[in-house]
Parts: sequence; structure tokens; C-alpha cells
Amino acid sequence: MFSFGKKIHVTDFSGKELAFIYQKLFSFIPRYYINRNGKDIAEVIRNFSFFNHEYTVDGLDWSVEGDFFAHEYEVRGGGKLIARIYKEWFTWGDAYVIDIDSMIDEVMVLSVVLVIDAVISNEND
Repeated sequence: MFSFGKKIHVTDFSGKELAFIYQKLFSFIPRYYINRNGKDIAEVIRNFSFFNHEYTVDGLDWSVEGDFFAHEYEVRGGGKLIARIYKEWFTWGDAYVIDIDSMIDEVMVLSVVLVIDAVISNEND
């Protein structure tokens, strides 16, 4: 009936769960786990810094840097660009674009983006 922390279910159109994201509670810095098929695949950690935000995606060896409050940032792994996220202008509401390298699992990138959005939402509340 009750649960604590943020939980996000990523599903396809038929309702099949593609990923489950949950927050690690009682942590000094924001930490979220990305679970697929019952196994934790990655942990997204906001690195502690007073001046800028950076995220590390343990388990995938990705890093995420950029202007998160403007929703303009990049996901990098192994020294190469994996995905670029940016706000699309001149739309009727908030719209964002996620450009993903064709060789990368788009569900994992989407999950990382959802974690970052959850962290920003928590900080704004």
C-alpha cells in the first residue's frame, strides 16, 4: 500500500515493462537504480559538487554533463557521445529531443534521462 522514494515503470505500448527505476533512500546524494528483467543493470549517481551537476552511470561506465536545468546535456561513454538531450523551442508545451547513437540501447538512455528529470524535480520542490 505504501512505498517511499520515487519509482518509475518504463513500459511499451502493450504494457510490457522494459525498465523499472527506483530511488535509493537515505543517501546523502541522489542515487537511482535501473532494473531490467529483475536485475539491477545500472546505478545513476549525482556527483557531489557545489558549482555544477554531473552524473555517473555505474554499470554502464557512462557520464552525463551539461546544463541540466535547461535540459541540454550529453551522455558519454568510452570517450564517445552516446546521446544528446536538448529542449526543442517554439512548441506548444515543453518538448525535448533525445538524439541517441543507433548502437546504444534506447531504453537505458531514456531511463537515465528520466532519473535526471526526477532529481531536478526533487530539487525544485
